[in-house]
Amino acid sequence: MSFTAKAQDQATLVGSVTDASGAAIPGAKVTVTRPDVSFTRDLVTNSAGEYTAARIPIGDYVITAEATGFQKLVRSGITLQVGQTLRVDLQMTVGQVNQEVTVRGSAVKVETENATVSDVVSGGQI
Repeated sequence: MSFTAKAQDQATLVGSVTDASGAAIPGAKVTVTRPDVSFTRDLVTNSAGEYTAARIPIGDYVITAEATGFQKLVRSGITLQVGQTLRVDLQMTVGQVNQEVTVRGSAVKVETENATVSDVVSGGQI
């Protein structure tokens, strides 16, 4: 297949990620997925909150946006046609910030039931 023929089967998604007030959300993770063929492209918004997924295969897509302090946003039903540049702007909602701390390891064991001396001290040390 030639490059020209392959390019005709592609399209571009562009958009911005903002909060409810319209302020840009830089650094948001945007994932563009075409589930029927297991195609995924991960993007990060720029300082203006914009993203571009260029030269992706045509078809039906799901776009997911994630950012710290915001609820995860999933937009489906997005269909790309041959040669199309489609704008999909995403507005995120402030979410509850959850923190989870996981501590792994074992506790230090202290013998509290036995008064046995476990070290020998010489007279010079006393």
